[in-house]
Amino acid sequence: MSNELWGNPLHTWLIAVGIFMGVMIVANALRAIIAHALRRERDEGTLSGVRRLIRSLARSSWLLTAMIAWLLAYIPVTVTPFGERVVRQVAVLFLLLQIAIWGSVAISHWLNTYRAKRLPEDPGAVTVASALAIGGRAVLFSVVLILVLENFGVELKALIAGVGVAGIVIGIAAQAVLGDVFASVAIIFDKPFVIGDFLSVGTFNGTVESIGLKTTRLRSLSGEQVVFSNSKLLEQAVRNYQNMEERRIFFRFGVEYGTRYDKLQAIPTMVEEIVSAVPQARFDRAHFVSYGDSSLDFEVAYYVLIPDYVEYLNIQQTVNLALYERFEEEGIAFAYPTRTIHIASSG
Repeated sequence: MSNELWGNPLHTWLIAVGIFMGVMIVANALRAIIAHALRRERDEGTLSGVRRLIRSLARSSWLLTAMIAWLLAYIPVTVTPFGERVVRQVAVLFLLLQIAIWGSVAISHWLNTYRAKRLPEDPGAVTVASALAIGGRAVLFSVVLILVLENFGVELKALIAGVGVAGIVIGIAAQAVLGDVFASVAIIFDKPFVIGDFLSVGTFNGTVESIGLKTTRLRSLSGEQVVFSNSKLLEQAVRNYQNMEERRIFFRFGVEYGTRYDKLQAIPTMVEEIVSAVPQARFDRAHFVSYGDSSLDFEVAYYVLIPDYVEYLNIQQTVNLALYERFEEEGIAFAYPTRTIHIASSG
């Protein structure tokens, strides 16, 4: 025990180790007590947001505990000026890393709280909040990294100059990636679409599942996931069906040339009556528009007053079936391509 190690008797180092371990054990016990005190409120669903944050900070405070234990452990130890500097630098390192962890925990807590409140009513706001959380963490860890380097005496001017040159080289090499990142920022803040919107992009149709820094992912109607590069996505025409208030249906049909004049004149009124009788449908127009090769052609337009695609198809089917039934009752026949051949007699 009287043997010396780095200028201190062995028993002094054992005392230092004992202090360090004792502080860590006591701190862990205190964290367990806090967690137990809050567990009942959590299970009962009465744990407030502030207490949740306190619990998260307490559970992630192990580096602060290590810093305190580190400083207390060196009280009985005699150290050289160099050793004091090392002790101080390590303590500051623990503190800075703890600040970074706490900052990240606080950002996560804010994002989860915000998401729980706003996701059902405003998915776009949650998307923006997620991007801000990513940016906040990047700024936080960048500042902590700079402070850590300063703490260890690193010359930052030369480092920043080197990082600047490297950043230019990386930027040139990663133009496509940076283009996708900037496109994601445009999507997040301009909000041409948000999570949950139904989009049509080229030949693809699907619901937006996620908007990332590089890609946007859609779940197609057939079930597979379609991944778009953000920059390529914004270069295309994107049709967003989520915010539409009504859908327009336009179609043409023809009736036979032998249809009586009074029946022909009544067809637009029949179509209007059929469409007007369907809930969530608004009649626009119906006209006899042309003489076809083998039919008298009519043109019809009406609106479905709800954006849901399945209901749109249901209403269209209802109108089509009702029109077929009405024509059957009135003795009006739909036309189909026919050709009449007249053979001249030779006599």
